[in-house]
Amino acid sequence: MSDQSEGLPNYRGTVPEHEWLQHTRAGISSRSADLLAVHRPDLVAVRFSVPDQAVGWDKAFPDYAPPFIDEPYGRHTGKDLDEVDDSLVPGHGSREGAIRFDSGGYPLNPIGRTGLRGRLTMNKFGPTKAADAIVVRGIGDDAEVLIVERMDNGLLALPAGKLNLGEGARGAAGRETFEETSLEFDFTHARAIFSGMVDDDRATDNAWFETEAFLLRASGAEAARQPKGKDDAAEARWLPLAEARSRPSHASTAIMLELAYLALAERAV
Repeated sequence: MSDQSEGLPNYRGTVPEHEWLQHTRAGISSRSADLLAVHRPDLVAVRFSVPDQAVGWDKAFPDYAPPFIDEPYGRHTGKDLDEVDDSLVPGHGSREGAIRFDSGGYPLNPIGRTGLRGRLTMNKFGPTKAADAIVVRGIGDDAEVLIVERMDNGLLALPAGKLNLGEGARGAAGRETFEETSLEFDFTHARAIFSGMVDDDRATDNAWFETEAFLLRASGAEAARQPKGKDDAAEARWLPLAEARSRPSHASTAIMLELAYLALAERAV
């Protein structure tokens, strides 16, 4: 089965315009801040304030003057150095539609203004592709979702991560689930329920994450096992879906949990 994403809900079609990029505009990730503090202590990494009504590029904002920060983490740490790409033309399109470019040739965030230009600490301009895994067990009010607690900010999140070179989204969903929870699932026939922009505090006007999320109903021995958090996850556990939907969470996790709830309610999985 291919990682075909056409026709799936995306960020623009799911989130009300007055809530666009709320996580992104609120600040920068602790990981980015820590990296800059070590390697570029001279930089003041603060986002230019963007009001809710001025996020979209079609909204007038003549005073918009975001700082330009371009410090790819691969170049500073040596990790994923092969992924550092200074090209301004992304090698693939966006799941949110055609990519536009500013007057300087930089690709523009498909949703709108973030308060920062450049890549911040991301390795490439344009979209970085990722995958999210939504694994559920049980039915009805007893449904539980496999959730992790992130090591960097303590928030709840789904097992997720960027695609490795040459890797498909379904394969990445399975790999990330195993790496972060120690549980192994095959996402070949999982239902794709979201494909689009992620409201992530590492994103900028010129670099951002896009994910494809897969919903899988777990069964068999793996569904009965207790997960163990590792890699980027400080903790992993099965959590009642209703509770997970009500708790503060990382980036666009809440959107994906809501879409999963609706799919399960429709018995579509």
